[in-house]
Amino acid sequence: YKLSGDGSYKVNTSFKNNMLNGAFTFSYNITMTSQDIRGGSGIEKHSVSYVGGFSDGLPHGLFNIAYNTEYTIKLKAQYDKGTLVGAYSCTCINDGLPVIINGVLSSKGELIGKWTTQDIKGHTTYEFQNGILIRESNDESGSTKPNVTELAKKFAAGTISKEELFEHYGRKYRYDTTNNIH
Repeated sequence: YKLSGDGSYKVNTSFKNNMLNGAFTFSYNITMTSQDIRGGSGIEKHSVSYVGGFSDGLPHGLFNIAYNTEYTIKLKAQYDKGTLVGAYSCTCINDGLPVIINGVLSSKGELIGKWTTQDIKGHTTYEFQNGILIRESNDESGSTKPNVTELAKKFAAGTISKEELFEHYGRKYRYDTTNNIH
């Protein structure tokens, strides 16, 4: 088996007190060629581009990331001193089939409002309150039951605790480490 590669990379950034500070750009392109003992061969091309900024070593500001190989990923995200905030969008394309994710994060980095995903199976909407998933609806299975949504809203608002949730409503709802009720 033989593998060879050729590529380049470029980094532009600055440092303050040994920490990334200011504008940050990084890109690389590489081509990998392989050949096996049976005469089969292949070529893989990879390219990556990161554009963003840092403040005292923490991601800060708008980041645009693009990754291209046998699949493509495009990500746009906003950071505030290391916390993911604001509008978020990500598109992944694999074998010509896209997966699109859009949503918003609070100033604390919590998922809020409506988040949407779209893929070959259809469209799904997730509704969040204070980082808690309160409702899900999609083309295939419909929506979260209204009583579960109301329960999730109470939990997200802090009017019931995790313990009260299980005490009053039993363990028929799944609570995961991301504070989501299912």
